[in-house]
Amino acid sequence: MSRRLYSIDDTRPFPISRSKIELAIECPRCFYLDCVCGVKRVDMPPFSLNLAVDELLKREFDIHRVNATHHPLQIAYKIPLKPWQDERINEWRQNFVGIRYVDEETNLEVFGAVDDIWCDDDNKIYVVDYKATAQEYEIHESYQLYPSYGRQVEIYQWLLRHHYHSVSSTAWFVYCNGKINAPSFDGRIEFDVKLIPYEGDESWVQEALRLCKRILNSPKIPAAEEKCAWCKYRKNVGDAIAKFF
Repeated sequence: MSRRLYSIDDTRPFPISRSKIELAIECPRCFYLDCVCGVKRVDMPPFSLNLAVDELLKREFDIHRVNATHHPLQIAYKIPLKPWQDERINEWRQNFVGIRYVDEETNLEVFGAVDDIWCDDDNKIYVVDYKATAQEYEIHESYQLYPSYGRQVEIYQWLLRHHYHSVSSTAWFVYCNGKINAPSFDGRIEFDVKLIPYEGDESWVQEALRLCKRILNSPKIPAAEEKCAWCKYRKNVGDAIAKFF
């Protein structure tokens, strides 16, 4: 099934995922080629191990969601939170469905699939994102994470605030770091699992949507970004082909 591309003459809200907003910030040219021209960056192989960790974590936290109990990580970190019990979470966690909201100013339908949502005793909800990796160094604080991780949960907070009355600015990363310095493999990977709090600030989101809209409405393809590896790749391919014609 062909996907819908942006047209300036189409008055319907244009769906734009959280990852596409990140793409616009990273490289307006790649964003335009993707959403207007239908030329995506080459797909990378799926990170199957990361997906498996995500699925296992969801199952694990869902046990405590059903039983209305605290997860051992929440107990260990002494945070008075537990998995949120609400039927909407099943929809909000689905890829390509997720949490959705049409921004009236830009007519963009923003959506994103959250990994998990926790709540406190007052039913204030907290965005939770799972991260699985294998680094030699340890991560202890949110400033050590990639900036895109913060923007990801801030968009989720922005979306949730349009659907729910009380959303905390504190998000939590369930950060799973594979122990690659273990003496042997033995058919298993052990993970060091941490909870890392992050204080979100969604004030940038609206301007990012305006940026997306300006790029989409541009009468020509934006210039190549000097730091974009994909722009360099496309140029090198074009130069190489031109030598033979």
